[in-house]
Amino acid sequence: MFDGVYMNSDVWVNGKHVGNHPYGYTSFYYDITPYLNPAGQSNTVAVQVKNEGRTARWYSGSGIYKHTWLTLVYSVHIGVWGVNVKTQSVSENSAEINVVTTLVNSGKENRALTIKVEIIDPSGQVVGNAENNTSVLPDAKNNIEHHLSVRNPLLWSVGNPKLYAAKATVLDNNKESDCTKTSFGIRTIKVDAINGFTINGKSVKLIGGCFHHDNGPLGAASIDRSEERKMEIFKNAGYNAIRCSHNPPSPYLLHVCDSLGILVIDEIFDNWEREKVSPDDYSKSFKEWW
Repeated sequence: MFDGVYMNSDVWVNGKHVGNHPYGYTSFYYDITPYLNPAGQSNTVAVQVKNEGRTARWYSGSGIYKHTWLTLVYSVHIGVWGVNVKTQSVSENSAEINVVTTLVNSGKENRALTIKVEIIDPSGQVVGNAENNTSVLPDAKNNIEHHLSVRNPLLWSVGNPKLYAAKATVLDNNKESDCTKTSFGIRTIKVDAINGFTINGKSVKLIGGCFHHDNGPLGAASIDRSEERKMEIFKNAGYNAIRCSHNPPSPYLLHVCDSLGILVIDEIFDNWEREKVSPDDYSKSFKEWW
């Protein structure tokens, strides 16, 4: 998995072409299982970047500038970005949480599984749990839904950004085959013509600014501590919101914003079909890849 490669990247594994990804700001991944050498032999992953011409109106950097992950999984596992957490309703006494987990069976046999979900509060205590028995056909996916209640929830806000975690565990013949944690805040969001934007029923004015993804003299590389420091400076200056100009930031920066209590206007494209700076920008790929 690549959190970001700028731009128009091609990936090969052991000399075999795996795929192309033209946009420089979105995360993407490949299943490289079919391209691997037999167990015990080394493998070679090659990434080519074609950052040609003038592709942005700001300093974009070039190459693999965000985190890269090699994830090993069993044939039965949780899909990439496969846990979705949603706050259904909130009161002072309880919160109803909906967790949808995507299970993938890349094996050759039908598998009977148990999927268990635990809600972990900011202090690390388990405050809710549920489990289901299910089965997944070979080369298939299943979305498993759990409804959980949290008593006396600690609500997320820009002034008090309390984060819970949903821990999803897959058991295959009572043995753990995969496990992942997804952080989230329990809160309500509403927009209306009378009160404007409210979080947990309280009006919130967005105070912030726009920024590009680079880290000044450090360049475009997404360095964890640099992302933290940048957001800490914004927060200490009185910001409660940022606008990502004009593309998705690193996933880690979004995690930092969740942790510090910063709202995000998360833009995805600077332009669509019409070029902004030259025919080399993302407009030439938009129709096929939007």
